[in-house]
Formats: sequence, structure tokens, C-alpha cells
Amino acid sequence: MRRFCRDKSLLFDEHLKEPTASRTLFYLAQTCGCLGNLSDTYKYYILRTKEEGFIEEVYQSLFRLGEVSESLSHPWEESESWYLKAFSHSQRAEPLVKLAEHYLEYNMLGERKPDYLRSYMYASMACIVTGK
Repeated sequence: MRRFCRDKSLLFDEHLKEPTASRTLFYLAQTCGCLGNLSDTYKYYILRTKEEGFIEEVYQSLFRLGEVSESLSHPWEESESWYLKAFSHSQRAEPLVKLAEHYLEYNMLGERKPDYLRSYMYASMACIVTGK
């Protein structure tokens, strides 16, 4: 924990010097996440998605924004949007799996009733993507 606090301080100082440095933003978001500071995690991942750079960091930022927005109890539509952006960015199965899992428990209206058809659609898409 002490190491993460030290890392956050160093990364934040770097961020102040160069606010658009993509690597700094990514690792600042990661470190805030490790410290359990989800609102800062969310903020720095959003900033990271606005910068160019390492493609995997952009994908991970989009995907993690979906997870963090869920953890922060943001409206589902926001989380869903982040997962869809992550999928659009890299055509990987993980965001589709998150969507499928959600719809196994909730319907489009947010009621705690499964939407098996929508869940199946996303799960099927995930299987197709991984079968390439």
C-alpha cells in the first residue's frame, strides 16, 4: 500500500508537469485503482482515452471505464457504452462477456430479470471473436 501511495505521488507530479502524457495518465489511473480511489481512477482513465499512444492502454482504459463505472453505480447505459467502445476499439471478447453477464441478471429496463436473448447475443459474439 505504501508503494502505491508513493507511486501515486510521483505520477501525479509528472502529470502536473505534462498533463497529456499518455503513459503517466494510464499508470496514474491504474495506481488510483489499486488504492481503491475509484473516482480518480475513472477521471484518469477518461483523460487517457483522449490521448494517442500504446493501443493496448487505450483498450484497457475503455474496458476498465466500464468496470469502474459499474463499481461507482453509474447508470448501466454508461458502463455499457464503455464496454461497446472497448469492443469497437479492439474486437476482443472481454467487453462482450461483461455485457452477456449483465444481461443474465438484468433486462433492458434495469429490472432484476434476465434477458436471456440479449445475453446469448453478446456471448455468441464473444465466441465468434475468440474463434478467429
